[in-house]
Amino acid sequence: MVCDELENFGDWYLEKLEEAEQMYLKMLNMPHKYPERTESAKNAKPLRKVLLNLLERKDLTLIKRSKLLELIEIKRRFNPFNPHAYYTKLMSATISSRILYQLLKDPKPFVKACELFETKDTYVKLVKMLASVSGLLWLAFSVGLKYCHIPSIVLEKHGITQVGYGKYLPLFDVRKMFRIENVENLMKEIFVCEPYKFEEVGIVPKDRSLFVDLGAALGETTLWYSLYVEEFTSLAVEGSEEALKVLRWNLKLTKEYLKRKNANVLPINKFVRSNKDFEDILKFAPNEYSEMVIKMDIEGGEREVLKGIADLLKEMKPVLSVASYHLWDDLIVLPNIIKSSNDSYKLYLKPRVTVLNAPYGFTFNLFAK
Repeated sequence: MVCDELENFGDWYLEKLEEAEQMYLKMLNMPHKYPERTESAKNAKPLRKVLLNLLERKDLTLIKRSKLLELIEIKRRFNPFNPHAYYTKLMSATISSRILYQLLKDPKPFVKACELFETKDTYVKLVKMLASVSGLLWLAFSVGLKYCHIPSIVLEKHGITQVGYGKYLPLFDVRKMFRIENVENLMKEIFVCEPYKFEEVGIVPKDRSLFVDLGAALGETTLWYSLYVEEFTSLAVEGSEEALKVLRWNLKLTKEYLKRKNANVLPINKFVRSNKDFEDILKFAPNEYSEMVIKMDIEGGEREVLKGIADLLKEMKPVLSVASYHLWDDLIVLPNIIKSSNDSYKLYLKPRVTVLNAPYGFTFNLFAK
């Protein structure tokens, strides 16, 4: 089976690391370009040894705020950068270093989780990519290469233009259809990268559907969903009152547009943790709909919610699109929770490596239908 490739990850990775080590030493030994690095090259430790030592540290997954601020200040002195981009890349590298550690120590949990997916090749490639590339990125931060360059996309090419500043945030015109207030990063992630659909397996927005937007933030995902459908209902569930304030304002800005779409968007201030919580919000749902789609991006709380609504997954089997990159073992834990709730689910994984599109190293969702 293709999943067995993960069993031999250690040998494969160390070979790649030795190749990277040669490149690193070659870079350090270029006195005509980097004269200040010549001396350090003489005493350079092999990358493999440095990285494996780092992986054995007990505090690997803990980035103290003081250390983070120190790293940001160092980077600021070298060249201008986006602090949010630096922070997100650092966090993603930290999570991935745990994946790397697990694969080198005991890959069996990943191998077993891989077997649950229809997209097994994708799972293996993604796990190997996260462990190798981002593991080396963590090393780059740790040894002080201080490199953080993230190419950005031009929103205008995708029909999105910033047209000034609104009541709370920058104001964006979306394809001359509506205007909303939001932040550039989210506009890129949701409207350009479109992480919540998987056309190849038939998971796309559908007319007359019920869209349950858990972690609705400022309303951008619901409004993205509206671009593709007519006559739908969205339960925009958000636990942050501050975010909900902007979401409600955006619904006012898009009132006429949503009316033309026959869309009913209901903002709900709630944290969903159980079947009872979910039943409470479904009271606002229409009596009939073509299908229920649950989108879930709640900053690491996905596993708690999936466990809490296990009965609903068993009885109603809604389509799921679940962010699976907040915690290092999401790719192990989340598919097991879904399958244990309803074994008839088919699971898919579609990575969105967005480093060339938006200031995130990667985003990827687990889809289930």
